[in-house]
Amino acid sequence: LDAVTQQRETYRTGLDTATARVAELQHAMQSAELQRQRERKDDEALFQANLSRLLEEKERLLEEVETVQAQKDAMTEALVASQMQLAPLSEARARAAEERDA
Repeated sequence: LDAVTQQRETYRTGLDTATARVAELQHAMQSAELQRQRERKDDEALFQANLSRLLEEKERLLEEVETVQAQKDAMTEALVASQMQLAPLSEARARAAEERDA
């Protein structure tokens, strides 16, 4: 009977040890899950911040493109106006050269 009692105590000790180990593993698993959730939340916040920054940069660049486009349009208009002013002068020079050569 003592041998059976001793064997039962050995099994009980082993079961208690296994139960404690399972509890440790469950706690570690919960801690890891909480850490993963925190990291995911941090990653999402970082992603949102980066997305917001990129959208602001895009808006700034679009404004810059509009400004440059307006400057280009103004320069084109000035070039056309100067060409229109130079055209009669060029024609007059050409006629004067023809008359002189004739």
